Amino acid sequence: MGFNCLINSLCKLCFAYASLSMNYKQ
Repeated sequence: MGFNCLINSLCKLCFAYASLSMNYKQ
């Protein structure tokens, strides 16, 4: 469960960063 939670939070962080990056480029 702990490992799965870590992967999930990492995915969310990556997605948030990508979204922020796209907004910054525009």
